[in-house]
Amino acid sequence: MNKTHYIIIILSLFLFLGCTLENKKKPDYSSLNLEELFNLFLTTQDSLEENTIIPFLDDSIAKYPYSFFYPNEEIDSLKNKLIFKFGHVIYVGWDSKVKNRNIFQFQIDRKNTITIKHEKIDKLDSIKSDMTKFLINKNNSDCLPEKRIRKIDLLDTVEVCKAAFIINALTIPDSTGNKTDWRIIKEVAQLVSSTIYSLRNNSAFHFWKKTYLELNIKQQKALSELHLMWIWIYPNRFFEIKPPPPPPPIVNKEILDIIEDKENEEEALMRILLK
Repeated sequence: MNKTHYIIIILSLFLFLGCTLENKKKPDYSSLNLEELFNLFLTTQDSLEENTIIPFLDDSIAKYPYSFFYPNEEIDSLKNKLIFKFGHVIYVGWDSKVKNRNIFQFQIDRKNTITIKHEKIDKLDSIKSDMTKFLINKNNSDCLPEKRIRKIDLLDTVEVCKAAFIINALTIPDSTGNKTDWRIIKEVAQLVSSTIYSLRNNSAFHFWKKTYLELNIKQQKALSELHLMWIWIYPNRFFEIKPPPPPPPIVNKEILDIIEDKENEEEALMRILLK
C-alpha cells in the first residue's frame, strides 16, 4: 500500500468521524419543559452543555417559582436512573406535617453559601458521614429519623428510616442579579444520592456479597425500599422548617389512636408524593 492510499484512508476516517459527530445533534432545549431540562442538566457531564441549559432553566423556573422537584427512581438490571418530577403548588407545605427530626435540610443562598442548621458548609464532602448517620440512625437517637418496621421481599422484616432530604435555593435573582447557581444545586443533589447509593452498596454486600449494580432487578428494588431515595428540591424557598409543637398530654386510648393516625398520615404523604 503506497502513501496515496494511506492519505485516502485517513481522509475517509476524518470524514466518517465528522459525519458521526454531526449526526449526534444536541436536543432542542427550547422545546423541553422544566422537568426535562432539569433532568438533562443533572445527567450531563459536559460543562459546556450545562452552561447552555442554565438560561433555559432560569426562564422556565420564573413561570413556576414556588413548585418543587421530587424523586421518581427508575431501576433496571443495567443501570440506576434517578429522575426528578416537577410538583405543583398543591403540594407546597406538605413537609410541615413531617417531623423535623426526619428532615435533613440544605439552604443555598444567592451567594451560593451552603448552610445546614445555620452552620456554613465550606466543603460538602465533610458532611457525608453526618448524612450517613442521619440515614441509618444506628443508635436510635431521638434527634435522628424515626424508623418503621417493614416486610420487604427478599429481605424479610427490616427497619426502614423515615429520612428525607430537602434542598432549598433561590434561583430567581434579586434586584442586583444575585441567585443560586444551578450547578451548586446539582452538586448537593448528587452528594445526597451518592450517599444513599453507598448504603445500598453496603447492604448488597451484606445480603448477597455483591455490589449494588451486580444485583438483579428484584434485589435492587428491595434495597431501594430499604434505603429510600427521598430528595426534594425547592428552587425558590429559603427557610428552615420549624419543629412542630409538643403533643398534648396523653390521657386515654382515644388520644393514642389520634396520634397513631397522624403517624400514618406522615408516611402516606411521603408515599403520595413519590407516585
